[in-house]
Amino acid sequence: MKPTNNRQYRVVKQKKQYRAVSPVIGVILMVAITVILAAVIGVFVMGMGAQLGDGSAPTVTLSLDDGENDGEFEIRHQSGEVLALSEEVSVVWEGTSIDSNDVMWADDELAAGERTTVNISDHGGVAGETGEIRLRHDPSASIIASGEVEIGSDN
Repeated sequence: MKPTNNRQYRVVKQKKQYRAVSPVIGVILMVAITVILAAVIGVFVMGMGAQLGDGSAPTVTLSLDDGENDGEFEIRHQSGEVLALSEEVSVVWEGTSIDSNDVMWADDELAAGERTTVNISDHGGVAGETGEIRLRHDPSASIIASGEVEIGSDN
């Protein structure tokens, strides 16, 4: 049988179209990346900015020596900038920071060529012991000297 109007009929299968999926996923990924990037920048600017020190560590060469008197050790400033000891430097004994009230500096400042004693006897139980002392520059949170010293004992 022939069709009456000379037209041929074809059955066309329609393919499923996925064109809309790709742009939607792209938009979601771009929004997610933007949000994550904004969060990272916000944490860096707000959080990290508050933790940064007032400056870099001073350029100094210090040596630590055993103490002679009860609860003391000595610091020798060999070269570099003047240090404001009581304001900028804290003492760490065997990994534990010593409260600033328990540290008695013999001098407030220390310049190249000078030496001073530090008394930490108020920290308790350190006289006559040998251990690691670290001097931390508080504004920059940097260790400016470390060494093993014997804390002086009058015994």
